[in-house]
Amino acid sequence: MFMTIMPFACLTTGLVLGLLNMPNKFYSISTIVTNVALVFLMVTIGANVGINDDVMSNLDTIGLNCILICLLAISFSVFFCYIVEKKLINFNEISKKLKKDEIKEQEKRSGIDPILIVIPFSILAGVGIGYYLIPSDYSNILNNFLVTSLILLYTSVGIGMGSNIGVFKFIKEIGFKIIYLVIAIYIGSALGGAVASLITGVPLKYAVISASGLGYYSLTGATMMQFYGAEAGVYGFMVNVMRDFFTVILIPIFVRISPSAPMASGAGGNMDTLLVPVTKAVGKELGGIALVIGVVITLLVPIILPILCAVM
Repeated sequence: MFMTIMPFACLTTGLVLGLLNMPNKFYSISTIVTNVALVFLMVTIGANVGINDDVMSNLDTIGLNCILICLLAISFSVFFCYIVEKKLINFNEISKKLKKDEIKEQEKRSGIDPILIVIPFSILAGVGIGYYLIPSDYSNILNNFLVTSLILLYTSVGIGMGSNIGVFKFIKEIGFKIIYLVIAIYIGSALGGAVASLITGVPLKYAVISASGLGYYSLTGATMMQFYGAEAGVYGFMVNVMRDFFTVILIPIFVRISPSAPMASGAGGNMDTLLVPVTKAVGKELGGIALVIGVVITLLVPIILPILCAVM
């Protein structure tokens, strides 16, 4: 219950603080806290992977298959969202229509935020720390660190959005068209999983369902294990852990493809662990869109996964 309520409570708190028009020093400190908490979060995520014996022990056997499933799922999601963006939701046109602050904000984002370069190294360092230095029974402590980092990050994202009215203008302007992006992400991921099955020989149901987890690794792994056994559960877990991992690493590339690319790769992770990295890549306005996409996907995954498992 806490993890369900916490994101919305922290975002609301941040929004209120952002709307209060606080002194500039407050926002400067908020940015520093965000960057520190983000690096800490990435190290913690990496450490959670490093201490997981199932993941680390299977890297040399099914790891390559999971990497291919993950990368193809991401690639097809990015491709389908790119089509939707160009045909149905033109973010640049929306910026021109809204004018004022949105265009200025996009001009400021012409370069890559340096923190996006630091993040991949942080998560790799975390894997090494978790594997070599942290006992596996410390997972509860790591989860506490994870929650603490998320509280700081959700609040800071809320502050950023509250201080920038363009976020709400973007969401209002796009409206229900956000659903097109969600559908594109889902179809792209499932199709990517199917293609990966043809290439690797992994059972179609393993590849498609694990790719359809869209970053929701705990639920996907548990659901597939319940329906198909331990090996399937490992696929469900690893493919979706890797989705977060590769999204973080590839964000500097995705942001040069299109505004929707980082959001498509982040998928369900846009609601939690990937919200800040994606927002830093696409800007505060589109960060609001990413959050909505993440929320919708997170609500849909628990419904769709059991249906896919039953059908396949």
